Formats: sequence, C-alpha cells, structure tokens
Amino acid sequence: MLSLPLLLLLAVLLLLPVLFGLFLILRLRAQMAAGGGAAQQSAELEPQKTAFSPERFAETARHEALEGYHGGLKGLEPKLWPIASRFLGLKAEALDGRWAAAFVYHCLRLSGHSLPNRADLPGISGNFAEIEPWLEWARASECLFLPDGKGFAPKRGDIALFCLGGEEIDHMGVVLERNGPEIFLAEGDVGNVSLLTERLLDDRLKGLIRIGP
Repeated sequence: MLSLPLLLLLAVLLLLPVLFGLFLILRLRAQMAAGGGAAQQSAELEPQKTAFSPERFAETARHEALEGYHGGLKGLEPKLWPIASRFLGLKAEALDGRWAAAFVYHCLRLSGHSLPNRADLPGISGNFAEIEPWLEWARASECLFLPDGKGFAPKRGDIALFCLGGEEIDHMGVVLERNGPEIFLAEGDVGNVSLLTERLLDDRLKGLIRIGP
C-alpha cells in the first residue's frame, strides 16, 4: 500500500501538465488585455494592398501572437486553422506541437510578402511549415546570418532561429525589439500557444533570417 507522502507526490505530478496549461492560457489572456484589444483578425490586414517591410512584418507578428492561437491543450480543440490553411492539404491537427515555423510564415504572408509556401528553388526539401526549408531558402537567398559572421545583431523584423531542446535548430520567432542582453519576440508554439516573449541573447540563438522589403 502506498504511503500518504508518495500518494501526494503522484497527485502533484499528475496535476503539473494541467497547471502549466492553465498558466499559459492566463498569461496569454493577460497579454491580450494589456494590448487593449488591439489584436486584429487576419482578414482585416489585407496584405495584398500594402507593400512588405520588416516593420510591418514585426507589427503583424505582434498582433498575431495576441490572437490566441494554440494547439490541442487540455480540453481545447486546436486553434490553428488560419495558419494551417496556408499549406495545401495540411490539417491543423498535423501542426499540433510543432508550428513555430508555420506561424512565422503566416505572419510573413499577412504582412504583404509573396513568398510561396514551398520555395521553387533547387535544394529546398519541403514547405515553410517546417524549419529546415527556411534554413535552405535563407542560405540560397543569402539572407541567413550566423553568430560567427558579419551582420549578426538582431533587428526588428528579423526571424530569430533557436536551439532550445537539442543540437539542431528547433524553434523560430519574429524579433520585435532588442533591449541590451534581451530580445523581445512574437512566437508561435511556445508551450503550444502563441505569445509575446523575451529571451536572453545567449548561445541558444543560432541564426537570423533578414528579409528585406
């Protein structure tokens, strides 16, 4: 028979995922309230009528991060259809838990850029719902900046590339601002939700993609 302390420990371990999900939802709601209701519906942005610029990209990403996109959190169906619809035949459920790259692409198109969802260039292995095609396209387009090269200083509208869980780049977000040793970003798939975040400029930042007007 299990002792009382062990039973309490098991109960806490079972509740941790639920509490973490609630924390993310509450944080997102607080961000939306702080934004004074400024988040806009995607359809209202009408990107085809406005030329792309890094400034517009950053501002669009900020609005979209506050739209409350999320994957399959406990008790909630995924809210990823506007992002998944950018990719022919891709269902929202297929993005669940791995949609950081798709979120960035969604924001890029909303901000007026015409980049197709699958770049028609030699060596591009897939579509921009995945991170690796972003890296391949950025190398081919000469807009990838690495830590050991010139131009590696985050700017508003850059796409920041991170290694958060292993040895390979596994996450990305849109730079909103740099403040000393920190950068502020708009990101998708942070604990399976979209958020405004702040991250230290440390060795987890593996690269920048800088798309010009």
